[in-house]
Amino acid sequence: GKTEAVADAVVTSMIMLPLLARAYPDLLGKYKKGFWVGAFAPVEDQALNLYERIVDKLRSDRVTRILNDPEIADQVMGRGACTRLRKLRSLVRKKTCHPKARVEGWTYHLILVDESQGADDTSIKTAVTPMGASTEATHCYTGTPAREKNFFYTLIQTNKRIQVKRGKHRQNHFQADWKEVARHVPAYGRQVQRDMLAMGEDSDDFRLSYKL
Repeated sequence: GKTEAVADAVVTSMIMLPLLARAYPDLLGKYKKGFWVGAFAPVEDQALNLYERIVDKLRSDRVTRILNDPEIADQVMGRGACTRLRKLRSLVRKKTCHPKARVEGWTYHLILVDESQGADDTSIKTAVTPMGASTEATHCYTGTPAREKNFFYTLIQTNKRIQVKRGKHRQNHFQADWKEVARHVPAYGRQVQRDMLAMGEDSDDFRLSYKL
């Protein structure tokens, strides 16, 4: 669900932010030449999952109708690891943040890291994060708990502390356990109940995957 929600937000931003930059140059001027997105994950298959969801939405019938609007008149271009909007010049690029991967050299307005619980601390801090420095990029990290703590856990604790300090004016950490999801998707809740019986409610596997 979280990857799907991120993909929706990315596609909307790739279209709307360059358009809004024309009307509000003081507020959104940095997007006048497009909204640039880096889609990262620890390994290739995970990065591909995030990237393909974004591209599938960009090429969907609904988005095609929007892009065909006379006031937009744009089209999706590219294949492989980078997909662009021709006139708006927005793009999304797929990369891994594996320790041995070379990912430096690009600039992004939005840096996405999916399955962050498995990402390498050094790669994130020294290779991925700097690609958003010149644009004051927004960073979005998604994932689930793992047995070992890394930068993702530390970042969550930092965001929680910042939110307490600021009050409820700005939320940087969003979390939903299985009970929250089950309220909206009853079939998911029934399956988790079966998994709870099979795994045991207090088992590490159940606590990490479903209780967060």
